[in-house]
Amino acid sequence: MEYDVVLRQCIGDRGLNKTVIEGMMAMLNSYEFYPVEFYADHAESSAIGFITREAAKALDFDYDELKSCIGSILDEFDQDYNFYGEIDGLKVFIARWQQK
Repeated sequence: MEYDVVLRQCIGDRGLNKTVIEGMMAMLNSYEFYPVEFYADHAESSAIGFITREAAKALDFDYDELKSCIGSILDEFDQDYNFYGEIDGLKVFIARWQQK
């Protein structure tokens, strides 16, 4: 499945690596995208990834509601499952953080 927004949960000072980024880009439903980062409202984590150009334009580059929804998801993120669903009419995928 392809998504409008693809994110990866990051905890503490952990970031993304080249392999993860390449996999995330392949999940997008567009060739053009912007980097984004959303923070949890209460948990010590964020979600880093990409939003397609079309999705960003559909939101008029106003990510406030999307940020609020993603922040809530991160606060309650189940460490056993990834999140995929629809937020503001956008198909969103958030991969949970995995310790290696």
